[in-house]
Amino acid sequence: MIASGGRRWHGVPEATALRDLLVARGLPADRIVRELWSLSTIENASYTAELLRAASIHRIGLVTCDWHMHRALACFVACGVNPSPLASPSPPETPFVRRTRHVFEGVRTWVARTSLPLWFEP
Repeated sequence: MIASGGRRWHGVPEATALRDLLVARGLPADRIVRELWSLSTIENASYTAELLRAASIHRIGLVTCDWHMHRALACFVACGVNPSPLASPSPPETPFVRRTRHVFEGVRTWVARTSLPLWFEP
């Protein structure tokens, strides 16, 4: 299991918070690798792909929230990983929050698509 994310929320890196949640749910801590360098989805995918290649792992399940899955899948595929999507359903939201998230996700998807070639230039 790889918990990916270096962005800090209230001083705690995402990967650490994810690991702690998984351990609280019964997964052994020594089976969870933290990827603490990434600050974006494309970085999550790139650094995780490196860890997977180093471990000779070729098949993965990608877990993220349902509204983020499309962009996450595209980033992982661009990094040479072919994940199976395992979307976590989002809690109910107001129409305003849903529209706002949709707009921001659309912008972030556009940024990811336009910046992907920069990640893979020789």
